[in-house]
Amino acid sequence: MYTDIATFLDISPKWVENWLNTPIKETSHIINTSFERTDIFQIHEIARNIMYYLDQLAEEDYWKAVEDYENSKEELNHAYNKYSGTNKALKDSLYKKFMDLADKKEKAFAYQVEIEKILLQGGFAYKKDGRENNHILDNIRMLANGLDPYEIPTRFGEPEEPIW
Repeated sequence: MYTDIATFLDISPKWVENWLNTPIKETSHIINTSFERTDIFQIHEIARNIMYYLDQLAEEDYWKAVEDYENSKEELNHAYNKYSGTNKALKDSLYKKFMDLADKKEKAFAYQVEIEKILLQGGFAYKKDGRENNHILDNIRMLANGLDPYEIPTRFGEPEEPIW
């Protein structure tokens, strides 16, 4: 346990004293329960921001995995076309890389869905129109059915990175 918070935070003791004596504005948050609570330290908002940041990182990781997967797929197709009956070692190594990236993409999506489950269960997903909840539930269903959002065709042609 730290006895001197200023040393721990590596900032001046005067700043810490001012910060501790600053009046805190009370805010009201509605959580996934029937009661309303007052959170004077805004812990719910801090946790929500952390979870949204983790969700954003997980989504970026997923789309990076998709990009690597597509590049590997193109490289593998090129190798099969160029070396159709020869150079089995090259094709095997490219195929292994392709399958490893497919697994990485699947794991990245599973991680993203786990974070979204926490957002939903913790009451952090509370946009008024329900689109956020529906998006999370759709991702949970896709993962449960072994689907990948990148490989699901869209109405407008090629799949693209979602805007949400």
